[in-house]
Amino acid sequence: GRSVAGSALYSEVLLYSLLGLSITVLMFTLTVGVMLLLKRAKHQQQLDTKKQQPNKQGQSSK
Repeated sequence: GRSVAGSALYSEVLLYSLLGLSITVLMFTLTVGVMLLLKRAKHQQQLDTKKQQPNKQGQSSK
């Protein structure tokens, strides 16, 4: 009887550990994805401002 209970407990622990791991990985990937998106957005904004500034200077010099 002990072996059955032990195996059941082991499988339960394994299941919960896998569940926790998958949740952790999911949260990690979501966080990294959001961070990358934010970085990309900031980078695009910087590029846009860089593009706009020379145009404005060029127009003013003309």
